[in-house]
This record gives sequence, structure tokens and C-alpha cells, in this order.
Amino acid sequence: MKIAVVEDEDVFAEKLIGCVEGFFGKKGDRAEICRFEDGAPLLDVYERGENFDLIFLDIQLKTDDGMDIAGKIREYDGNAGVIFVTGLENRAAEGYAVEAFDYIVKSRLEERLESVLERYLKRLGEGNLTIMTASGGRTVIPFREIYAVESRGRGTLLHTVSGEVDANMAVGKIAGLLPGGCYFEVHKGVYVRVEEIRSVDTDRLKMRDGSIFPVSRRRRKPLLEEILRVN
Repeated sequence: MKIAVVEDEDVFAEKLIGCVEGFFGKKGDRAEICRFEDGAPLLDVYERGENFDLIFLDIQLKTDDGMDIAGKIREYDGNAGVIFVTGLENRAAEGYAVEAFDYIVKSRLEERLESVLERYLKRLGEGNLTIMTASGGRTVIPFREIYAVESRGRGTLLHTVSGEVDANMAVGKIAGLLPGGCYFEVHKGVYVRVEEIRSVDTDRLKMRDGSIFPVSRRRRKPLLEEILRVN
């Protein structure tokens, strides 16, 4: 896996690189890590046509704002995982605009890094869902593109990054195919991808893309616990 670490503090950069290497070392894998002290050199790499699988990006760099750099990276690459690692605790919400995978406060690095990387690897290895559509066709959708599924009569409506898909399959059958630990049944027949949830109210939730889904009273507390576990 090709990883970029964009961090201007030498001591923390060494600590982060050591933790990442240790994580992959325990799995018997090797990570190719490139460190950048600012955002501009990273963008130069992308301008040359190269890219990274995963980017650890500080928000407050020497001359650049990490959020701005992430936005420019998205112009070249929509697939790279971006994880903000910073001392600023009040800018996490801005990460949604650049489709950041997660946000780690520096003081909690050792506490959170392993679980974040486990989720990232899980997303990469989730595979695809093959379904029969309501029109009788067959389609394959990557699980990472499905943010919610809900019962629709005898079939199922899938909410994906590319739009809605009507499946000629019962929601219970599709739910059984969803990757464990990624989705949660928030209401009878309604399953959402936990990491895509932006906020939870008394009887509904809001997803990262702005869509709204109902939340049953008895499922609200375990849902909040699941969100804390994932984050």
C-alpha cells in the first residue's frame, strides 16, 4: 500500500510513521510511506500522474491549509483515503466536503489509529453486491458505494452514490449479504452504513449526503453506541 504522510512536525511525523509501519508489520504487510512537510510537494506528485492509496494529512501545515490540499487532491483522485491527523479538534465537520475517511486528534493517535486503519482495510476488501434489479437485469454494486437499503414492497431500494437502485430481492436477504460491522438496522427494514451517518435526532438520522432515514425509539440507543464504537 502506498501511503503519504503530510506533516510538518518532525517528531510527530516519526511517531505516526512508526505506528503505521507497526500496524502493517503485525499483519505481515509492507507499507510504502512517503513523508511530505507541506501540501504543495504532494500536489506535485499528483500533477506528475502518480497517486497514493491512503493519505494522512495535517490540517495546519507550514504554508498550506490541509482542507484546501485535500480539496485539490480530489480534483485528481476521488478514491484515495484521506485521514486528517491534527491538533485541531473543531474542524472535523469540514472533512465531509472533501470526502475524508476519518479524523484523528493527535493526542489520541495511539488510541485510535489501529481501529481506523482496520476499518479502512475492511472497506477496501468488502467486495461487491450482485443483485437482480426490478427490471429483470443483473447488476454489481461495490458495498462501499451503498449507504443505505430499505424495504420497498417485496423488493428493496438501494441508496448508492450513483443513485437509487430497485432490487428484486427481499431486504432481509440483502441485509444478510452486507458486510458485518458496517451497517445497522435503524428501523424495521432500513439499514444504513454507520460511517455515513452525520447526525441522529429523536426519531430520524441524517446521512452525509443529506438524506434522511427514520430511527425507531428502541434502536436509537444501540445505534448511538455503534456510532461511538466505529468512531
